[in-house]
Amino acid sequence: MKWAPRFLRDRTALRASAVVFVVAAFLVAVHVVLQAFSLSGEQVAERDLGEFDAAVGLGAVAAVRPGDGALAEDVRDAVRAAGTPDAAVSVVSVDVQLAVPDPPRTPFVEADWVSGFFTGRYALTAGRWPTAPGEIAVTGTGTIDVGLGEALPVLADKASFTVVGVAEDRYEPGPGLLAAPGTWAALDPALAESFPSLSASVTAYWSGGDDADVLRRLTAVPARYEVDPSEAIASSLRTRGSLTSAERESWVDRTPAAYSVPAVVLPLAAVLLLFGLCDRRFRRNADVLTSLGIRPARAAVNVATPAVVWAFSAVIAGVLAGVALGLVGRAVVDGLVHPPLSPMPSPAEPALHLVAVTTVGSAVGLALLWWRTAGSAIRNTGQARKAAVVLLGLVAAVQAWWVDSLVGVMVFAGTITVCVSLLTPELVARVVRAVPGDDPRTRLARARLLRDRHVPATVAILAAVVGNLVGFAILVDSITTGEQSRSSADVAPGQVVLNGRGGYLQPPSPAVVDVARSSVPEHEPVSLRYLGADDESVTFQRDDWGFVLALDTPDQVASLIGRPLRAPERDSLVAGGLVLWEEGDDRVLVRSVRGRVVATTSPLPAAVADFPAVAWKDGTRGVVLSSTARDLRLPLADGAVFYSGVSDEAARAIREAVLRAGLDPKEVLVHEEPARVVTPIAVRASVVALGLLTLVTTLVVSWGRAGTLRGHARLLRALGIPVAWTRRVLLLEQASVTFLSSALAALITVPPLLVAVVRLPGFVPAVPWPWVAVILTTFVASTAITTALCATRLRSL
Repeated sequence: MKWAPRFLRDRTALRASAVVFVVAAFLVAVHVVLQAFSLSGEQVAERDLGEFDAAVGLGAVAAVRPGDGALAEDVRDAVRAAGTPDAAVSVVSVDVQLAVPDPPRTPFVEADWVSGFFTGRYALTAGRWPTAPGEIAVTGTGTIDVGLGEALPVLADKASFTVVGVAEDRYEPGPGLLAAPGTWAALDPALAESFPSLSASVTAYWSGGDDADVLRRLTAVPARYEVDPSEAIASSLRTRGSLTSAERESWVDRTPAAYSVPAVVLPLAAVLLLFGLCDRRFRRNADVLTSLGIRPARAAVNVATPAVVWAFSAVIAGVLAGVALGLVGRAVVDGLVHPPLSPMPSPAEPALHLVAVTTVGSAVGLALLWWRTAGSAIRNTGQARKAAVVLLGLVAAVQAWWVDSLVGVMVFAGTITVCVSLLTPELVARVVRAVPGDDPRTRLARARLLRDRHVPATVAILAAVVGNLVGFAILVDSITTGEQSRSSADVAPGQVVLNGRGGYLQPPSPAVVDVARSSVPEHEPVSLRYLGADDESVTFQRDDWGFVLALDTPDQVASLIGRPLRAPERDSLVAGGLVLWEEGDDRVLVRSVRGRVVATTSPLPAAVADFPAVAWKDGTRGVVLSSTARDLRLPLADGAVFYSGVSDEAARAIREAVLRAGLDPKEVLVHEEPARVVTPIAVRASVVALGLLTLVTTLVVSWGRAGTLRGHARLLRALGIPVAWTRRVLLLEQASVTFLSSALAALITVPPLLVAVVRLPGFVPAVPWPWVAVILTTFVASTAITTALCATRLRSL
């Protein structure tokens, strides 16, 4: 490189620009990978419309019962009468259950598959497409284990389909049933007796023609609609143009802590680190130029141009490397997720963003150099930084006051990161001066840390990287833990609830009750009622949400909540009062008929019962005795039937007996632990990417920091200082930088979590200690490794 200018061979600038390169590369890679999880408008249209241009779902106006195929024919005729060159109709149901005790969700889709219905979404992988009524192709074969030509029993074995093909659903990994036209109409209408909620909906698809004419003809379909179709049909229209042009929030926008915040803070800190490392040489050269009569501004530009060239060169190289890393990341993600990835995004957006931030950082670096070179009254840049901190502090205070979402917390974390970075020189100086020890090596290390202007920049960028990663990991774990704590089992342990498919406020079918009675004759069922009727409602006067349950005796209430009643709870019920689930001062019940208040009770005595959350508890406020409801002349409606004190084996036996009887097993709720909340893979990918960024940045910064000590080590060796003595100074300096970075990382992490606790209802911080330990251990270990390698090289000096 003899031909290259001297600044291109500057090792200090090379080390600093390596940080800029690493940050740029990983940020572009994160952007590319996160965008892969956000479906494009064209993909949404392919998923929802297939090869058609428009669709209307009629589920809001008509429910099709088993054995009914007339509506599908009428809708098909109406669409074709509008002159559309390409039209199709599908019949969809989510109630066709596999004949197993706990059936998974299996969407049923009936369409003309042979003609190429939704070819972009469904692909045949074995067998053939179904053509005759009763034939199906299955998706998600890991759940549906039936061979070609075999019968697949459904609906408690009261119906079955013949499997003639296996297909892949590119957008839905779960099991599904793709049926031939006429399959729904061929079902036995008597199935509705055992499965009261069994129904389907019809969707019309078309291409070409006049959409308004199609809607008009669909609205005029013969009297088969259960509600006025005028507005419902028009509002359910979906067109390819509306789906492809609709604004969608990508994972880049949903997780600012994964990209948006680091994309501002880290490149800016990296560019300033580059200027900080070269600051001493820049000022020395600028002083020479100004002594020759060159103006300070021009001198600053002349001497700082190499740093600007290095910064932009590193950004450009980082963008190219980031695209390559992003392609590798997309390939890895493609093997982990089922839905298709979105098309490869253009790197122009992250590249322009990085160029803009680099420009700002370079302008700030030039301004600082000019201020020092000019020797003006504004030489003290510390005052400017303090003023910026005050301004950002006010911004942070406003943000903290208005934060109402996790995205707001992430943006607030970015503001805190910038504030801490600007205060780093003062914080570093205070901590370094407080380092104990008075031996020569400690004094030398302390003096070097105080004089070395790039130490604060090194500490700031390491603290920003580590602090944001730890904060993001804690935030993700808190969200997951919070969602897990809010999820609950259908019923408490030892309980079995029999209810209609509409929920615990609907009574089960008599046949299901009879089967349960015969399965566990030693247990007495309890009938659950609630205050209300078809056209009447009973609500609280001040807050009208939530139903009030009713049971016959206090012992039944104890069975419902799964523990013996305490004295205040029993006394309240006996006295004609309420047992509530939550604290509150509303004790007045209001009876309304068709929205008109007809009666109001006097304030009732009440006690609060604390017991574990179960799904049936949602939507209810408390419970009264049935005798109290009758005394107050409040209406009572029948709800679920429940058993208590039932073993797990007996509970499963009830569900299996219901299935064998050809009834709906979904009407039997047994205790099962709620499913584990899984963090979206996009968020997990963000954490992994930021972890790699932390590791690589720490290695590069630590190696650059250790490398700057070699020149000073040569001076010490020339003075006859032993290598061991010099190595001790190196270790003290690196340990101080590591400690300061960790402390400031904590200062960056804590305030956003405190704001989340105060401002976000129900937010409880959960620290993933294993992950935090891994992050901090990796950070310290990478610093230690680079320091040790540099220390061993001191022997060759």
